Amino acid sequence: MPVKTFKCVLCGDEISRRKSLLIKIEGVEGRACRKHQEVINMINEQKKEFENQKEETMLSKANSFMKVITMTSFIRVAHTLHKIPLFILLAKARLKCNKEEYKKVEEELNNRGAIMSQDEMVTSLMSWCDLKKRAKQ
Repeated sequence: MPVKTFKCVLCGDEISRRKSLLIKIEGVEGRACRKHQEVINMINEQKKEFENQKEETMLSKANSFMKVITMTSFIRVAHTLHKIPLFILLAKARLKCNKEEYKKVEEELNNRGAIMSQDEMVTSLMSWCDLKKRAKQ
């Protein structure tokens, strides 16, 4: 079966779908050769836009992950050391997080427990003291 060809809207050459790009530039709409500077610029712009979206998605996921970890740690410390009721801390988390993040906070609390163990408290206290000592240096 022969390859279907199109006419380039910029130069009029016969081109295949693989060697062309669907464009809409300055009122001209149709398939164009990939060799034209306008098409090359359009491809480069699309690549940059895709990379920016990918980077923003990665940053958004990292930010969400850090928010969940921070909120979970805050709730566990406040509930264990300051005896703040869990429902109050969860209400605060609900206000600061979106639904997915809040569900992840609840999952973390269910997995790790709302009350810190004695080992966890000692480890966090030692870490805090070490950070405080480094800050003075």
